[in-house]
Amino acid sequence: MIERLRTSCLLAATLLVVVGAARADAPMEGAASSADAPVLSVSELGAADVVMETLSLIGTPYRWAGASPEGGFDCSGLVSYVYRDVLARDLPHSAEELFHHAGGQKIDNPSRLQPGDLVFFHMGRHHHRIDHVAVYIGDGRFVHAPTTGSTVRVDNLSDAFWHAHYRGGVRLIPDHLALNQSDPHS
Repeated sequence: MIERLRTSCLLAATLLVVVGAARADAPMEGAASSADAPVLSVSELGAADVVMETLSLIGTPYRWAGASPEGGFDCSGLVSYVYRDVLARDLPHSAEELFHHAGGQKIDNPSRLQPGDLVFFHMGRHHHRIDHVAVYIGDGRFVHAPTTGSTVRVDNLSDAFWHAHYRGGVRLIPDHLALNQSDPHS
């Protein structure tokens, strides 16, 4: 019960960070109309949903080639499951394929990552340049299914190990169409 409460609090706090509900420029109280509400783009909403779904899977056991909460996840199975479940987007079940062939915008500099982006690593296994993938959740953190015997968890890009193995990011959620935009001609 306490673990569920802690997870719920973490999910709520992350949602606030992801969608910018606590923006400094937003009024703290007394918003008179929807025009005062923060403008959230489709990509911010999609990213928030991706982050929330990914966080909800923390604690799921790792399983090689796994692709479901019931059966467990490997790294690319986790990413594929979340993007299919949240955005109805089918992605390859391979970190290498995701990095090179899933489309999207490449992000070399980790400081440009946004929640919902995918982050890629070379762990030295296999002979691929890219052999691990995770979902970036903001503030330097990412959620992934790391290895046999572990569970889906949060780690930080600033940790020496992950920083040394980071190879780039990919943004699959395009930034277009803002919600709550008023027509300037009306």
